Amino acid sequence: MKRIIWLVSLCWFCAALAAGCAAMKRGAMTEPPSKYLAVWTGDEDGADPDFLTIIDADERSPSYGKVVNTVQVPAIPGAHLLAVTGFGKTPADFPSSRLNEPHHISERLNQDKQLFAGSLISGNIFRFDLEDPLHIPPPVLVVRYTASSKFSGTDDIHLLPNGRLLATFMGAGGAAIPPALTTPGGLVEFSPDGKFLREYDATLPGGPAHYRTGADTGLLANPHGIDLREDLNLIITSDYADPVSLATSTEKDQHQALRSTVRIWDLAERKVKKVVQVPDGPRKEKNVIHEEPEGLMSVGLLHGKNHKGAFTASMCGGTLYYSADVTVANPIFTEVYDFGGCTGAGIFMITRDDRYLILPLSGIRAPGDEEGFDPNVNARRVVAFDLGPLLHPGPLACSGDHLNAADCPKITSEVNLDSEANFMTHGGPHVVALDSDESRLAVVDYFVDLTQGFGLPGTGSGGDHRVYLIKRREGHLELDQNFKDENDHLPGVNFNRAGWPHGQTGNAKPHGLIFVQ
Repeated sequence: MKRIIWLVSLCWFCAALAAGCAAMKRGAMTEPPSKYLAVWTGDEDGADPDFLTIIDADERSPSYGKVVNTVQVPAIPGAHLLAVTGFGKTPADFPSSRLNEPHHISERLNQDKQLFAGSLISGNIFRFDLEDPLHIPPPVLVVRYTASSKFSGTDDIHLLPNGRLLATFMGAGGAAIPPALTTPGGLVEFSPDGKFLREYDATLPGGPAHYRTGADTGLLANPHGIDLREDLNLIITSDYADPVSLATSTEKDQHQALRSTVRIWDLAERKVKKVVQVPDGPRKEKNVIHEEPEGLMSVGLLHGKNHKGAFTASMCGGTLYYSADVTVANPIFTEVYDFGGCTGAGIFMITRDDRYLILPLSGIRAPGDEEGFDPNVNARRVVAFDLGPLLHPGPLACSGDHLNAADCPKITSEVNLDSEANFMTHGGPHVVALDSDESRLAVVDYFVDLTQGFGLPGTGSGGDHRVYLIKRREGHLELDQNFKDENDHLPGVNFNRAGWPHGQTGNAKPHGLIFVQ
């Protein structure tokens, strides 16, 4: 009898161990689900300071879905691109606290639990100490825009293996506009304590001829997305657009200078080694900025040591591209999925096991638009792709002309986030963030809208200003109906509200977000 009990116990232990190892392989046992969601937030009309929002993301908490803390950024006179350049008669002492246009944040906290948040318009980067999300010390301005700054238009931020940080800046610097917020942009390296280290040019003369204009794409550097792998000694960035062309374009005068290239850098040298243009596809659009390669917003590397591939997606082109190996002398990107022109492919994430890619689509076009609207093509949604068929050795059958090939990625699930406010503002889902155990993700319905505060027409893609949680089980996505706004009691936290923990400052614009413990 004892022997039977011993054997049963041994079998139970082996099964539990096997299950635990399998879960760890999937990245599901690295950490428990996070308790909070931190959201980098802009005051909508620019009359009050921008701030970091903390939302209760603990499903067991009675305050689940409630805004439990906010902290406003410091007001340092003159620390702002608008103050430096005097744009629109902005006074020279305009503070760092307002009209930053909060944008992307570091992809994770550093070892000191610090978060770094970039500002698209001001050129500033702030540091938040999130050791205790309910009691956050005053934020610190760690990167400040000055007349001698070589770059402007702060975008994405990535932690380096040595603990320093690297940020993409889409535009050039300077004491006036132009040259500030024009082409080319580059990278800026800085330390967590705010020590400026170096600026790196993103241009590489002699790049591929632009597929439409014939211009040297090596010079058309407007880095937006960034990812890196230390084991490959590689940084990859995606070029999105000339910032001023975005800010000044209107629905009747669409002169956006969108880009079609990724840049592959040597990590150790911080130098661009290759400029790769993604291919045009079979679609022929009346508006050229809706062609497949237009506006490469996001870029991501696969994680596995046996994988050397990367993905990028075009915001205005609505196309997902894949390269099986970006370490070869001449990497080739292939079109592997087409959502349709002007569908707003946003900031995607790849799961740690390289099995799924989760991508938000803002849809952009709305009912009544002159350029047309398709409720299926332009649906506001978050989709999950199964990458399994794609990640095989040998040549791909999948391409722009063969998007039904067996090895094309397959959509396994999607969550629709259509809303009247999304249609009215030509916005929708733009950024996603995975929780530490990857069992759920958060999504923001906001891109960039400069009409309020800045008085600029572009880019006019606002969204409904809500933050949603989506539950994930492998390739299946499901909207969390219990993550509700405390005021209107609808799914998703509504950032259009009168009051916040810091005061009655009114509607706000959410952008970069991250789960925190």
